[in-house]
Amino acid sequence: MKIFTITTEDHFWEKLEKLLIDKTIISYQLPIEQSLECTWRLYINLDDGTRIEFFSEINSVDSWNEFGVLRINVLKIAKLSGVYVENKLSIPFNISSIGIIRYKDVNYATECGVEFKSNDNGVVRIVSSPAPGAISIDAFFNEGKYRPEFLLEHCEVMSPS
Repeated sequence: MKIFTITTEDHFWEKLEKLLIDKTIISYQLPIEQSLECTWRLYINLDDGTRIEFFSEINSVDSWNEFGVLRINVLKIAKLSGVYVENKLSIPFNISSIGIIRYKDVNYATECGVEFKSNDNGVVRIVSSPAPGAISIDAFFNEGKYRPEFLLEHCEVMSPS
């Protein structure tokens, strides 16, 4: 079975987990005219000034079948260009645990998303979307639709460690 894993630049899961656990999401940024239902980029901003970038990469399984694998980058930049709109959370979200969302078929598995949980059972999911290269976000601050590439009931959520 071929497994496509989430890519995290030079940051391994242990390092990423250490960076995110007990941090608070205070806002997120999307390109203008895009929504949490389907966007090409999402940036979450943490209370310590760290910005995390999420997007999806397309992978071909065979001649006609393709799917997304989540990509995560840690950024330490103060400001994004003017094409992004910042949305502050009315209730900040404290990350207490992280899970990897994996879809598994007979021939392949893909780590298509990440799940953040808070101590009060809040959940934020960032997953690949059916649109090639796009992601969809399931969260309390998403008042619109959620459109994952794979339904959560067809996936497993695993600990990154």
